[in-house]
Amino acid sequence: MSREKTHTLTFDGSPAPEKVLLEVISGAQVQRHLIGQGTWRVGGEQTCDVVLEDPTVSRQHAVLELTRTGLTVKDLGSRNRTWYLGAAITEASVPLGATIRFGKTLVRVSQDPASTPGVVEAPPIPGLLGESPPMRRLVAALRRVAAESASVLLRGETGVGKEQVARAIHTTSPRASGPFVVFDCSRGTSELIESDLFGHQAGAFTGAVSQRIGAIERANGGTLFLDEIGELDVSLQPRLLRVLESRTFSRVGDTTTRSSDFRLVAASHRDLEAMVKERKFREDLFFRLAVVVLDVPPLRERRDDIPILARAFAGDQAHRLSDATLASWLSQPWPGNVRELRNAVERALLELNPEPKAAASRATVLDSVDKVLVEQALEKASFDVNEAAKLLNLSRSQVYRLMQKLGISPKRRRT
Repeated sequence: MSREKTHTLTFDGSPAPEKVLLEVISGAQVQRHLIGQGTWRVGGEQTCDVVLEDPTVSRQHAVLELTRTGLTVKDLGSRNRTWYLGAAITEASVPLGATIRFGKTLVRVSQDPASTPGVVEAPPIPGLLGESPPMRRLVAALRRVAAESASVLLRGETGVGKEQVARAIHTTSPRASGPFVVFDCSRGTSELIESDLFGHQAGAFTGAVSQRIGAIERANGGTLFLDEIGELDVSLQPRLLRVLESRTFSRVGDTTTRSSDFRLVAASHRDLEAMVKERKFREDLFFRLAVVVLDVPPLRERRDDIPILARAFAGDQAHRLSDATLASWLSQPWPGNVRELRNAVERALLELNPEPKAAASRATVLDSVDKVLVEQALEKASFDVNEAAKLLNLSRSQVYRLMQKLGISPKRRRT
């Protein structure tokens, strides 16, 4: 009986390139191997086509076969096996952007730019990291819509990086030289949100001692990013709709009609279409927002990007992340997505820090954990703190401290 399940994936529906680049992204030694169509042996033996200097790699570890249909990886009964997407494999077809682990060595599969003559590879978009198929699709779609003026709705779970995607749309658009204004629709009462979004005149209400310019007005000439648009109070939705239809507005307490020329990008982790059916969100506003819809993938669907993201988060401390740590992260569920990975990197670096100040720094890490992320983990764990701690990669006591600090009741346990 076979030890492992056979996985079959494709080159994402695209023709296989004539050559692919294998990049060793773990360990101290940087290696790049360009392979063409044919069969290539990987192992620690010097006679192999791709030699990996890693004691956990077998002498004849695996075979790579590049054909017109894609790249196939076959394990040769190696001692420490070949891994892909956190699972040991006997044979798998892997896409561009994939990360394969031979023993403890991580190898990324990339397309060689020189294998596509006449095609100039587009420069990377600052803030968007990853080469997995889901990220390649997102970046390709982003480049197409960035030059347009249509409103964009970003859908995705908490922590996937929707604000980074919105910022990337702005920086690659004709409005890049203008302001990028972020507005969180979930923070504060409806009155406070109305004042912050539309602005107010002095004396408009008790406490309004001075004039305030709102987010809509500040975004003139640039991009307005409305985060968590699904949390916007129903009473404010008609007013926002009018702004989107006419690009005109009035400050609270003022009758003067003002104009603002901005490109709108909105985001939500909620199912807005379901909210429309439940009459919790206006249908006409939804259609104004969703002219273009982009889905930001969760981290579990782009595991190949985890080493890239982790090293970027670690910065000049990336060399301190062990290959074993990076490999273990490939198989974790990451319910908190990229935000959770960033916190995990910070914790890992703190645990490697022998200085006494590490304890104080740990508190800073806990401060950075988002309330929504903790609540999401508790919901998934049916408010079992032990299970939630496992999802968050924290200790039980740390979760209790976070619940107390963030005002989350421990009594909301499901029956």
